[in-house]
Amino acid sequence: MKLNRDWITPLTIGSFILVAITGVLMFFHFDTGWNKQAHEWLSWIFLGAIGLHIIANVKPFKKAFSTTKGLSLIGVFALILAASFLPIRAGGEPPFVAPIRALGNAPLATVAEVAHVNPEELRHRLQEAGVTMTSDRQSLKDLVGEDVKKQAQVLNAVFTHNR
Repeated sequence: MKLNRDWITPLTIGSFILVAITGVLMFFHFDTGWNKQAHEWLSWIFLGAIGLHIIANVKPFKKAFSTTKGLSLIGVFALILAASFLPIRAGGEPPFVAPIRALGNAPLATVAEVAHVNPEELRHRLQEAGVTMTSDRQSLKDLVGEDVKKQAQVLNAVFTHNR
C-alpha cells in the first residue's frame, strides 16, 4: 500500500491542532467538558498520524539523525523525557493525597462537619457507599483501611451525594 501524503499530512495537522489546543487548555486549567478525554484518547490518532507521516517521509526523517544539529535536538528532548520520570520530591505522592489522608484519619464527626451534614446524614451516605459506621469517633481509615484510593472513593460518595 502506497501511503498518500494528501490525507496523511492533514490527519497529522488536524490531530496536532486538537492535542495542542486541549493540552494548552488543560495546562491553564481552562479545560471543560470532554477536553481532557479528547486530549488523552484522541492523541492516539495523533501518534498514528505521526507514524504514517514518518513512513511517508522516511528519507527526511533519517536525515535528521545524520546531522549534529538534528541529533542534538533529538538528544535534548530524549533527556527531558528521561528526566520527567524522576520523582519531584521524596514520597512522590500527588498533592491531593495529604488532604485525603487527613480526612481519613479524622473522626467521622469532623468529616460530617466538613461535609456540612449531621452525623445521621453522614451515616446514611456512608451506608449508601457500602460502609457501616458504628461511632462518630471512628475514622474513615478505621472503616476502610489504609488504602487512600478507597478512602477517596468513599469521601467522593459523601461529598457529592445527589449532585
